[in-house]
Amino acid sequence: MAIPQHTIDQILDRTDIVDVIGQFVKLKKTGRTYSGCCPFHQEKSPSFHVYRDKQYFHCFGCQANGNAIRFLMDIGSRNFIEVMKDLSSQTGIELPKDNHDSNKLKYKREAPKPKAPAQIQPPAQPAQQAADAAGLSPAPAFEHDPFAEFQAQDDAFYGHDPFAAFSQPPAFEETAQDGNLYDLLESIAQFYERQLPHSQNAQKYFRQRGLSRETIAYWRLGYAPEDWQHLE
Repeated sequence: MAIPQHTIDQILDRTDIVDVIGQFVKLKKTGRTYSGCCPFHQEKSPSFHVYRDKQYFHCFGCQANGNAIRFLMDIGSRNFIEVMKDLSSQTGIELPKDNHDSNKLKYKREAPKPKAPAQIQPPAQPAQQAADAAGLSPAPAFEHDPFAEFQAQDDAFYGHDPFAAFSQPPAFEETAQDGNLYDLLESIAQFYERQLPHSQNAQKYFRQRGLSRETIAYWRLGYAPEDWQHLE
């Protein structure tokens, strides 16, 4: 069953997270939040907080967090669909009916496309000729050169910002819910790659590790922001 995001949002809007969690945890109002002992780990002093205005819970002891759906999934070891069916009946918002289109969510990998005829390789560049003369193994050839965007910049790595090529990232496109799983993972990988220029600490770390901009591009290294729902 594929549940549209707008239906999930409607159900969450009509669900009071304090009432939901209050069925399992004894909560006490403390200012703008509600606190209690975390149900996910043993503790004597309350470190579990529920934020009604944000419809969000967080435990500062074990770092458990999320919305009402996540809480019900974790507390009862239930899957997403089971929890959504319960909340649907409680809020009066109907879920979509099961249909054959849901089979698209199985994300079967497409058959590989036939390879294009081999193309004549261009003459070896001076760097390659030098490597041949030294008896070194040549670098593997790729249909798409992952370093092409860097070839216009031949200054030393430490004398130039290796992330400048990423300063103008393309807009992030939403992936359709019934799309191909490999397309989804590709979009996620691109998202993390685009976060790298925004983190000075991550860039400094890569420099300290001695990673060149070619290595960063080839291995598609990225950065995961510290906020807990950046992919939502």
